[in-house]
Amino acid sequence: MKKAMQSIGLMLLLMVGALFAADLVFRGTSRHADADPNALLARALLPYMRDGQAFALADAYPEPWETVQVVSGQTQIDPWAWRALRDYDANVSELGEGDQLLVFWRGGYIAHVVRLNRQLSGMPWFVPAEGAAQGGIIPREGAVFRTLFCGDADIAYYQCVQQEAEQAV
Repeated sequence: MKKAMQSIGLMLLLMVGALFAADLVFRGTSRHADADPNALLARALLPYMRDGQAFALADAYPEPWETVQVVSGQTQIDPWAWRALRDYDANVSELGEGDQLLVFWRGGYIAHVVRLNRQLSGMPWFVPAEGAAQGGIIPREGAVFRTLFCGDADIAYYQCVQQEAEQAV
């Protein structure tokens, strides 16, 4: 009887140890399971944000896309593009003053959209080149930006200015 109780005690101790080890291994992973997918897409840019450095948007978003469109509250884009954006994401019409969208197009369809908010410290804000097409449409090869660390009130952000073709990396 004594050996049976010792065996049961040992098995319980091993089970508690296994649960503790599993908790240590998986601690913190459930925190990100419900993370905002857009926040994950926006954070893909952060490793490329270095003051004065140039980066290609294709490095941050290597998946297939042909053009990127920079859309903010004051951007004028054609009604077809607005319909496509609203069909892709119904919340797109709620662009605030500090919000910006990077709309990645492929074959005439939206590949994906990244919503950026300049009010979040350390986030980028994209500025197309002077001669960029209406609505800030930029081909993949021309989507090269130079970053400039800026401060606006209590918010620090990276202004990403599109490089001219001859200045691109």
